[in-house]
Amino acid sequence: MKQVNLKKVSLSLITATVMSLGLANCGGSSSTSSTSTDTTNSYTGAGSQWDNTINETAKTFVITHRLAAGQAIDFTISGTFETLTSGFKKLTVTTSTGTDAPAVGSVGYGLDIPGYAFFLQPSDSAGELITMVAGGECPTENVTGNWITVKNLHDVNTTTNLGTPQDVSSATADSFGTFSWNATTSQLELPANYALVNPTTSLGGQVPFDVNCTNGVATITDVTMYLTSNGGLIVHAEHDSGSGNGTTDESVINAFAAETLTATSDFDGTYAGILLSADASTSSSVKPVALTCLAGSCTGLIIDPDTNAAPLSGGGTATLNLTSAVNTPSAGFVSGTMTTSSGSGNMTCMIDTAAAGTTKTLINCSGQNPGATTELFNMILVSQ
Repeated sequence: MKQVNLKKVSLSLITATVMSLGLANCGGSSSTSSTSTDTTNSYTGAGSQWDNTINETAKTFVITHRLAAGQAIDFTISGTFETLTSGFKKLTVTTSTGTDAPAVGSVGYGLDIPGYAFFLQPSDSAGELITMVAGGECPTENVTGNWITVKNLHDVNTTTNLGTPQDVSSATADSFGTFSWNATTSQLELPANYALVNPTTSLGGQVPFDVNCTNGVATITDVTMYLTSNGGLIVHAEHDSGSGNGTTDESVINAFAAETLTATSDFDGTYAGILLSADASTSSSVKPVALTCLAGSCTGLIIDPDTNAAPLSGGGTATLNLTSAVNTPSAGFVSGTMTTSSGSGNMTCMIDTAAAGTTKTLINCSGQNPGATTELFNMILVSQ
């Protein structure tokens, strides 16, 4: 991963980047809050700044967008949602105001662990994955967790917001690792970073550095971090690529609290998920998937979230075999391979079987694209 800082300022962590909420222009992020009367959860995330409030009782949402953290809101959308049999929430825009706001009638699809994380995907195959964590509060207790890279582009074109991905077939390309947060000192540390092709040997780490967190958001030079009180962390880094052509490099990482596993059977079950793959230079692809896991072997298909039928497009069965010992190289990680009709690539997943104290299992994976092993390939799964 480009040392900027996720190694320098560090983290190799954040995740989110936006997608366009599938709502045509809506990217994703959110802020978090909840009430005892109507079960409202708020989330926040990166790629500009997005805030999303979901009212589970009224089945409504409100999303706001800012060009950057701390800036004024430039558009607001609201609407209703329904929970589909596929496990996805389908969001439909009913009001829309502001610059470049998605049109009324636009839809998006999301997966959530209520009060902890919300994941959005576009309504079509183009776009970017959006990850959000509970927003508005900085961690008040120490947190030990894991992170994975979900985006790492070099020489990002400011018009298309795309660039050349890091070569994840390199033994020096750190694509996942560990982090710790000290609530007393407000310091973040990255003890170890790992490459997908050698997932048990640390590439090194970083000593603790100070983080000034306010209302769940911290900014250090080119890095914006979204922290949550229950262990989630999203980091978005943009910096001058050094190419001299006015472009920037961009990194996005997901980080969640680590949980020690006992066996691969710990995450047996049925999952709804979002798959993200990136073309070498021109596009990215986000698709909904359904998988079933048994003793570390997960098999699934691309689906239509509305009908829960597969495949949505292109398709065929894919198999995620998580064959390494659990908690390798550290608590909550398992490595293996992802195999499709296009080939096979290495993949490492961080797994939380009781995410934020809920009954939900979260599987968040970073890997090599089976059809092009130099390219990053991600999958986020939530148990149903």
